[in-house]
Amino acid sequence: MQRKTFTASLIALAAAGLLPLAAQAQAVKLTLGHGAAPGNPRHEAAVKFAEVAKAKSGGQIEVSVSPSAQLGDDAAMVTALRTGALDLSANSQGAVAGVVPEYAAFGMPFLFANLGQAWKLLDGPLGQELAAKSADKGLVVLGYWDNGIRHMSNSKKPITKPEDMKGMKMRTPPDAVTVDIMQSLGAEAQQIKFAELYVALQQGVVDGQENPLMNINASKLYEVNKFVSLTGHKYEMTPLLMSKRSWDKLSDAHKKALQEAAAEATALQRKLSQEADDKLVADLKGKGVQVNVADKAAFEKATEQVDDKWMASPIGAYVKKVITAARAKYARPSEEAGHEVHRTLDHQPVPGGVVDHDGRDLRHPVHQHRAALLHRRQPAVGCGAARAALPLDGHGRRGAGCRPGGAHHHQLPDGHPARGGAPPRGHGGVAVRGRSLRHAGTSHLEHARHRGRREVAHPAGARIGDLRLRHGRHGHAGRARPGVGPGAVAGPRHSPVA
Repeated sequence: MQRKTFTASLIALAAAGLLPLAAQAQAVKLTLGHGAAPGNPRHEAAVKFAEVAKAKSGGQIEVSVSPSAQLGDDAAMVTALRTGALDLSANSQGAVAGVVPEYAAFGMPFLFANLGQAWKLLDGPLGQELAAKSADKGLVVLGYWDNGIRHMSNSKKPITKPEDMKGMKMRTPPDAVTVDIMQSLGAEAQQIKFAELYVALQQGVVDGQENPLMNINASKLYEVNKFVSLTGHKYEMTPLLMSKRSWDKLSDAHKKALQEAAAEATALQRKLSQEADDKLVADLKGKGVQVNVADKAAFEKATEQVDDKWMASPIGAYVKKVITAARAKYARPSEEAGHEVHRTLDHQPVPGGVVDHDGRDLRHPVHQHRAALLHRRQPAVGCGAARAALPLDGHGRRGAGCRPGGAHHHQLPDGHPARGGAPPRGHGGVAVRGRSLRHAGTSHLEHARHRGRREVAHPAGARIGDLRLRHGRHGHAGRARPGVGPGAVAGPRHSPVA
């Protein structure tokens, strides 16, 4: 009897010991590294990802989030992902482009007018193609987060036109496209880690830098750069990546849990990013920052050589596809309906606001306080909302065949007719990136002036004058130019983000 009791006790003890082992066999511990500070949309989304992954897996997946480049800068984390030393990273476009060059295509100058346009492309076939190229390099894309449309800041003066940047020392991230943009504007580009940027600006190592407003605000760069110029010169994403080595070890159920967690985290991060852009102009002004709107048309023209360079590069085919798709989506739904919702600098609707194609206030900084627009745009002749239902042509553009009344009305990207021009050769009358594609000898200004003369009024009623909105560039005769250190640890105030 005692022998039976002893045997039963051993069995019970063994069973008791095996249960934790069985539970441990199901547990998955992962580490997610990124360069943003707590409070930044990137960190908030990373925390959300960890929470949802744990819930979706019944507590089996635990994701430890390491912010502020505690695991190294973005380039170091990309290397760690590929070797399997790191499981997950919300990384940066420039760093990942060092391994998968096609990421650079989404950073061409003035490619996207707003965040929504970029997200549509990233969530479609072009994003899927980019994910496939990433997988070939050992990186699994779980989502494309947002790092915003970028603007410039400096300690010297407002930047209103490209000439203002001549000789200015500007910090750039390790991103080849950004370096090309700065050099095309006559600035001296210097690559400095984000963790070291605040001190570099403070000590005058560089005069200025470029980043989304949320990064300028979160890392308090406005303390050492009192001039912020809204250039909107490029977009950058934040790819949420997983090491393929870590991914391949997961069960199908765990993979599904991570994908669902990534979907929820991506939606949150984009929402927070959009909200930050919408309110930060006013916040920065309240902190004593001088905010001005740059002459976007002049900057766009000055940087067009960047497109040419990258379209002629080894990844030129992919760059062309991205640019063509981006331009095809340039028109806003409100414009397709024949009218425009005017928006302020922070993208909030404002009756009578003077705006450009991108919804940005183009009034002179002195008169930015709700001057009224006296001219109201008329609907696009004969096309209007119907243009949205037309099929895409061979160049990814919609509405090329819109010929009201039998006349050929050539369309600019916002759906309005270009006045007084012969059709571009072989392109159905659609200008690309707002450029005139007529013969090079024909003035492009007829396209550029398609919006007509606008007059703006001072809040007190004094007439300022008329404002011409130019967004055309010269095309080329007979062809279309589709606008084509490891281990850094951030201090408490300066987190390496971009």
